[in-house]
Amino acid sequence: MIKFLLILVAITTIMMKKEKIETILIHQIGYTSRLMSNCINRIASVRGLDVSYGQMPIMMMLRARETCPQNDIVKAVMKEKATVTRLINSMEKKGLVSKRKNPDDKRNNLISLTQKGKALMDDLQPLLENFNKQVRTGLPEEDIQYFDRIIRKVQQNIFSCHRLFEKNIDE
Repeated sequence: MIKFLLILVAITTIMMKKEKIETILIHQIGYTSRLMSNCINRIASVRGLDVSYGQMPIMMMLRARETCPQNDIVKAVMKEKATVTRLINSMEKKGLVSKRKNPDDKRNNLISLTQKGKALMDDLQPLLENFNKQVRTGLPEEDIQYFDRIIRKVQQNIFSCHRLFEKNIDE
C-alpha cells in the first residue's frame, strides 16, 4: 500500500510540473479525496468495521435524522440514485440499516439505522475524530478557516458550472 502511494505521489509530482496551474487544483482535490477515502477504508478494515467510506455519509445522515426518505439521501450525498440504492442494499444485507416503504410515497423507501448500525457508528465515530485530528496536525486554526472558505468557494463555482451545463443541455 505504501509503495502504491509513493508511486502516486511521484506521478503527481511529474504531472504538476507539466500541467497548467488550472488543472492542478482539480487534480489535487481529486487526489486528496481518493487518498482520504483509501485511508479511512483501511482504518475501518484494520479495526474490523464492515463499512466503506461511501457508506459513511449515509450512516452519518441517518444517525442525525433517525429515519430518512431514500430520495433525500440521494440529494444529500450527491450520488446517482442507483449508486445510493446499491449502498443501501449492501448496508441492509450487513444488518446496518432497515428499509421500509414510505406510507406517504410508495415509490420512496424510508431508511433507518438498525441497532447494529448505531453500534458501528459508535465504534467509528472516535476513529473519524482521531483521523480528523491527524489530518489537521500542524495546521493553525486560521489556515483551517481559510481553507474552509476557499473550498466552499470552489464548491460554489462547481455548482454554478454544473447548473450552467445542465441549462445548456436543456436548451
